[in-house]
Amino acid sequence: MSQHPPMTNRLIPPSYLFTLSLPIYYRAKLWGKNLELEPTYQVPPFVLLDRPTIGQSKLHAPTTSAPTEPEPPVASKAGKATKNKTKSETDAAAMAVVPVPGSPLQAGPLDTRIAWSEEGLTLQFTLTGKTRRPYCRLNDLEHSDALEVFVDTRNTKTVHRATRYCHRFLYLPTGTGPSEKDPYGSMLKIHLARGEPPTMGAFQPQVESKIMANGYQMTCHLSRKYLEGWAPAEQPEIGLYFQLRDSELGHIHFAYDRQLPVSEDPSLWPTAFLAKI
Repeated sequence: MSQHPPMTNRLIPPSYLFTLSLPIYYRAKLWGKNLELEPTYQVPPFVLLDRPTIGQSKLHAPTTSAPTEPEPPVASKAGKATKNKTKSETDAAAMAVVPVPGSPLQAGPLDTRIAWSEEGLTLQFTLTGKTRRPYCRLNDLEHSDALEVFVDTRNTKTVHRATRYCHRFLYLPTGTGPSEKDPYGSMLKIHLARGEPPTMGAFQPQVESKIMANGYQMTCHLSRKYLEGWAPAEQPEIGLYFQLRDSELGHIHFAYDRQLPVSEDPSLWPTAFLAKI
């Protein structure tokens, strides 16, 4: 008779949790027809945010790295060469490297831009590199090309089951309307949740999509009407996670892959800080 491993071995290791905050920037006007979010709101790839001294996970650390050569001496204003930086100074400099809003941060086929205001969140996803139109079928949501967005307005990191403040949104770039060319959106239940948002039954999606020759762009607005507990002034940190699945390009995840139960455990959703600029 086989024995199950001790419970402590089956829990999610603390090294998988992230402590860093992803900055999400303020934008007064969040929704409108043909809205285009500026490059200022581009979300850096997670690999640029996950630094061992801030986020503890090593999931996105490079498996191999080329040996680095010592820096050549730099001439000072007095004409003398300065010494090479110490390891602590180099680490401090690396910590100071923060992606600048508006810089070309896209890595891979997905460009993600997110903005917030008191009225809610707006997310814009541009997927490129496709050679086929999206596969979207309302009677086959599990296998359709789709985007899932998870939001915890209370940023709970002490429980592993979703509460009433945890939301799961599903969006398809096409699949509805008279010719099945219009985008689709829905709020879904979270598996094993101990509570669900009271706004779920009243959800009305606000979503637009543009189909391009090499992909599509989809803009989704999450109104405060459907975000239970949305209060940026009182709670400027939220749990935020998204994942995109595509029948041609595969799965694209913001932080984790499917090895972890991200779809049902809000403690795994990285923290987004609602920064007002």
